[in-house]
Amino acid sequence: MVKRPFPWIRVTLTRRLVGLYLVAGAVAVAGILLLVYLGTKAQLHRDIVELQWQTAQRASAAALGYIDGFHEHLETLAFTRTMKSMDAEAQSIDLEALLRIEVEAKEASVVSAGGRETARIVRDTTAGIGVGELRDRSAEPCFQKAIAGQDCHSQLALSVEGEPLLVMTSPIFRDAQVVGVVRVVADFQRLV
Repeated sequence: MVKRPFPWIRVTLTRRLVGLYLVAGAVAVAGILLLVYLGTKAQLHRDIVELQWQTAQRASAAALGYIDGFHEHLETLAFTRTMKSMDAEAQSIDLEALLRIEVEAKEASVVSAGGRETARIVRDTTAGIGVGELRDRSAEPCFQKAIAGQDCHSQLALSVEGEPLLVMTSPIFRDAQVVGVVRVVADFQRLV
């Protein structure tokens, strides 16, 4: 048997190689785990985006269904004798009934052909349903569209309190002429 000089070199070298293999293995495992994590994170992100898209589609479908149904309700209201008469007191009674039926509605009004409200009922969280201050609506796009004879719903707008609101209008016809507009403001959060 040949005695080797410095036998500890071989042991140290073997230990270093084993240590190097262990480090390389740990790096490889960490790399694989990182890839799995990134893949899972990417899939999770895709799932979240898909869920948000599905939620937006459901909210949109619910809102459109509500808008269509509400426009039918407004059209029916617009064709009543009370609305055509432009009698503010009778209109207020019909508008109050509308707000009691449609809990999403925050306010309802009848606007004359000139753009000035003749009756306005509002829902207040503290005071309940009551008469509101009459305003000029002639500059509103939905009023202009309704006075031209078409139903309209606005884009979402934020109230002073930060609530998303939707304005819907429907023309009031008398003898094939538009004599006014029924206008409703709905709380969009309650719609969906």
